[in-house]
Amino acid sequence: MPLIPLLIALASAQSSSDWTSFRSNPEQSGVTKEFLTPPLKVRWQIDAGDSVEAAAAIVGNTAYIATMGGKLMALNINTGKSKWTFKSLSAFNSSPLAYQGMLFLGDNGGLMYGIDAKTGKKKWEIQTGDKIVSSPNVCLGKVVFGSYDSKLYAVEPKTGKKAWTFQTKAQVHCSPCVIGDRIAIAGCDGYVRIVSGRTGKQLKAVKIGGNLGASPAALGNTVFAGSTSGIYFAVSVQTGKVIWQVQEKEQGAACFASPAATNGQVLFGSRSGRVFSVDAKTGQGIWTFRTKDEVNSSPAVSGDTAYFGSDEGILYAVSIATGRKIWQFRLGKPINASPSIGQKCLVIGCDSGIVFCLSRP
Repeated sequence: MPLIPLLIALASAQSSSDWTSFRSNPEQSGVTKEFLTPPLKVRWQIDAGDSVEAAAAIVGNTAYIATMGGKLMALNINTGKSKWTFKSLSAFNSSPLAYQGMLFLGDNGGLMYGIDAKTGKKKWEIQTGDKIVSSPNVCLGKVVFGSYDSKLYAVEPKTGKKAWTFQTKAQVHCSPCVIGDRIAIAGCDGYVRIVSGRTGKQLKAVKIGGNLGASPAALGNTVFAGSTSGIYFAVSVQTGKVIWQVQEKEQGAACFASPAATNGQVLFGSRSGRVFSVDAKTGQGIWTFRTKDEVNSSPAVSGDTAYFGSDEGILYAVSIATGRKIWQFRLGKPINASPSIGQKCLVIGCDSGIVFCLSRP
């Protein structure tokens, strides 16, 4: 099948009401087509037994939740009742990817798993050289992810067979951002690298400096991310050049959350306790919203609303046009996980291990 029809076929297999990966789509924009307008109420909540730092995957009537206790749980989206549980020997920082009837995620023991989405049975596992924090993504039909062994991997979804690996100079903490047949990674070596999804060969590289832990988001042919030293930037996928770069001057400036990119603006979260929006073309500030603690939760955008959590234990909803607070909900403990929006609800966990499913009244 020619490439364009194939991509259309793959896209049509995913419902617009699903949230299938860490940031919802291959571009990692953090944007859903699902309209979920606050206020929201609790549909259900469950105690996962361990801290939840990963975003959920939502497909059809199932939410998939990974925990720091090494559990992957499949829960009924309407009731919160368990369908099955898969257990690893190590913690899951990685968010699950749902693709072709399977789930993919890595653990802190360096294992990447391929799991049957209906039964929770393991189909395959592969061992990398160090822990996997990077959430997997899909590029040209391959599952792609990074490891702390300083490599980016591409594997066959049905078997786990390696298609290629790409060697960097430091740990790959981020999740790979996919733009067509290209992959962008922001590495702990301080480089943004553009890699061919076909060959695994580097196409472009630009040194930003410092440690880059946040996963990039793409809008068109531009990728955006932030550094642990509070540098925020935009890089061209085509040329590998920095388009703009700004330094946050707030106390505690550091970016560990991944940005959301939509409607010509980019939303960043910071450990300074701010979520702020900038113009995607220029980096010029549009608005700032202040919380009372660090923001490590990546914003999720639905319609004209952005949802994110803070370490004060509050889930916020703000207007993406103005940054004005629309609504808030107290989870009670720090929120490192990012919201997932799908099937007319929002799913998020917190450090206490409580997972909430919120929906319209």
